[in-house]
Amino acid sequence: MQKITFICGALLSSMLLACVQAPQIKDDKITMDKPVIQNLDEVSTDLKKLQNSLVRISVVDSTHTSFGTGFFFRTNELLITSEHLFPEKHSCMTQQKCEILVGFAKNSKELSEKTITVDVVLKNPEKDLIFLKVHNPAQFSSVVPLKDKAKNSNGTLIAIGFFQDQPAITFSQGQTLTALPHKPLSTNIIVSSGFSGSPVVNKNGELVGIVSSFRPLEGQPVGLAQLINTNEESF
Repeated sequence: MQKITFICGALLSSMLLACVQAPQIKDDKITMDKPVIQNLDEVSTDLKKLQNSLVRISVVDSTHTSFGTGFFFRTNELLITSEHLFPEKHSCMTQQKCEILVGFAKNSKELSEKTITVDVVLKNPEKDLIFLKVHNPAQFSSVVPLKDKAKNSNGTLIAIGFFQDQPAITFSQGQTLTALPHKPLSTNIIVSSGFSGSPVVNKNGELVGIVSSFRPLEGQPVGLAQLINTNEESF
């Protein structure tokens, strides 16, 4: 528990909420069916392996339905996602111990879902983050946690997450527009609902940021990703 707490404390101390600047994008490329998300066949083998670090998180009750992405980081005990997925009265918001429904992508059309018990290690509403310690991590022995942090945030970035409520993991590629030390990270990555909590990596699969939300484009179900920047020396 001390190790997990130390990791989470280091993460929180280094994360900055990012602002996103609008790039020049043709509207005809941004639709429900084609939101500038790469086909899995176009993704490198190394990046495909990162699918094994992701789960879809489903929060469904009588008043609230949300879908997002969570990912394991550095260990198969620590699961990170966006806090806003959980309504105020959800047990993960009111108790230290709670249950969540997670799903692993078996293929492009099917999820393997299970309810798991977790401890809420840390919550940070300001940065829209929640850190969950998984009970019985042996059940995730096949998980390949994201381990590495990028040395810089420049160049091509890829967000990896679940598109809306679909079972398939999708990859959205963009570019870093501005990456200054201790400043917001600006990108032109296009995402949709379902990507909240998704990791954003460089071409080497190293963690650069986390999708917190997106700014919808006019008349479209997709928008510009807002990232939490994890590229700090203390991370």
